[in-house]
Amino acid sequence: MRLASIVAALTVALAPTLAAAQHERQPQQQAAIVPDAIGGSSSTSTTAAAAVDGSVVWCGTPDYVFQPDAIVLMPDPPKRGQPLKVTIEGTLSRDVEDGAYADVTVKLGVIKLVDSRLDLCKEAKGIDLECPFKEGKQLVEHTVDIPREVPPGKYTIAVRAGLVDDTPLACLDVQFRM
Repeated sequence: MRLASIVAALTVALAPTLAAAQHERQPQQQAAIVPDAIGGSSSTSTTAAAAVDGSVVWCGTPDYVFQPDAIVLMPDPPKRGQPLKVTIEGTLSRDVEDGAYADVTVKLGVIKLVDSRLDLCKEAKGIDLECPFKEGKQLVEHTVDIPREVPPGKYTIAVRAGLVDDTPLACLDVQFRM
């Protein structure tokens, strides 16, 4: 099912690098998580989770390797039969190398659709990104088409990413109705 592409886009975006520029679309409703606007500076916040009026919740802490400046889904919530653009900006405190992973769980209501560990470097190749991802400021933009056939309902996506040595990389929860 193409739902894996959506999950991959969200997951790969957590191991950011600069992606090819996406062509412009007409303005759509968007929502973002911007940690600085929520609980103070992302480097000093002790908030376990933060969110803005949207689908995305950052559940990482200041000691995570990736610290987001913004996570944007457009449109938010995603819509069946329309493209979903995922934009993630932030900073890596160290390089992300081969062996980094993301544990991903996707549910439709109470039904678990996906529960697997993804290799971030392998997933990155699927959207023309290269591993390793170097320490510093990062930007990922990726668009996936959401098929009309995706069943309606409440979707919950949990992503817990780590480095090869299990150092926490990122923590992201996404919840929306389609």
